Amino acid sequence: MNDPELKLYFDDICDLFVELGSQNPPAELHGMLTGQLCAGLRMGPEVWIAKAMEFIDSSQQPGAAAQRELVEIYQVTYAQLEDADNIFYPLLPDDDEELAGRIRAIGHWCEGFLAGFALVERPSTARQLPPVVSDALKDLADITKAGADADEEPDEESENDYIAIVEYVRLLALNIYLECGVVEENSKVAVATSPQQLFDKPLH
Repeated sequence: MNDPELKLYFDDICDLFVELGSQNPPAELHGMLTGQLCAGLRMGPEVWIAKAMEFIDSSQQPGAAAQRELVEIYQVTYAQLEDADNIFYPLLPDDDEELAGRIRAIGHWCEGFLAGFALVERPSTARQLPPVVSDALKDLADITKAGADADEEPDEESENDYIAIVEYVRLLALNIYLECGVVEENSKVAVATSPQQLFDKPLH
């Protein structure tokens, strides 16, 4: 069911990164998480927070509020991928951000996705990726170069191109999840089978 609460806000995640003193792109963290989920990895809160903080590369320990925000990123992303209405959407800047910045962000997101997907050790019985997944990963790799091609003076056509690219990336991620993420639910890669199970225990 389409739940209006299953949404992340880019500016909020940017504020969290600023609070933690990170210079890394928030879109890349979300891409990395999505790639790991699409590869079949499931994490409890403490494991995910540790992975997220490694990416954020902050010398300070996250407080309780920051930990809750990080957990929310995981929970919402996973729930979106599982939602039957295909509500998943990459975490990207709002439309009022300059186009060049949004194009760089989609490039960062794709970089994160590819890195996250590649880091997950797949079972020996599932090492061979379906052709549709291999093709999708190649397309995402091509899109990582999009930031370097951002127009200094974007026009309506380039705006439309960006919208089409984001939708394509969204569909690629969903297709990869259906091919690999869902299949792996019962394997050793997966340590939980639903968003709720991941958050039954309080953070320490």
